[in-house]
Amino acid sequence: MYFNKSGLQISGTAAGGTLTMLIDGVTVFVVLTPGMTAAEVAAAIAAAVNANTTLHDMGIVAVSEGDKFFTNGLLTMKTVTDPGITLSSPFDVPALTGLGLVLISGMLAAVGLRARRRRQA
Repeated sequence: MYFNKSGLQISGTAAGGTLTMLIDGVTVFVVLTPGMTAAEVAAAIAAAVNANTTLHDMGIVAVSEGDKFFTNGLLTMKTVTDPGITLSSPFDVPALTGLGLVLISGMLAAVGLRARRRRQA
């Protein structure tokens, strides 16, 4: 199964509140109780998705891995009312270091010079 379509990284400890998500047009509602860890919140979200018969009938499933939640459904909205919980993307965005930027810039400049020389020849 492909779980990297949508996901959440959960941070913090629940103080009490709710989490509402829209997955492929279906609303999923999770009650957060005080003291829940980020991993427990992720597990509760996955359990709520997997217990939803409409999502089940659509072939949408979910898993949790530590403090992360993944689903093969499209997560288009998320709202959390719990002040102790923060949601973010679990997908790392690659970034270049200063050295990487210098190397890429140099390579692009070399390719540009080579192309210019070929046109002049």
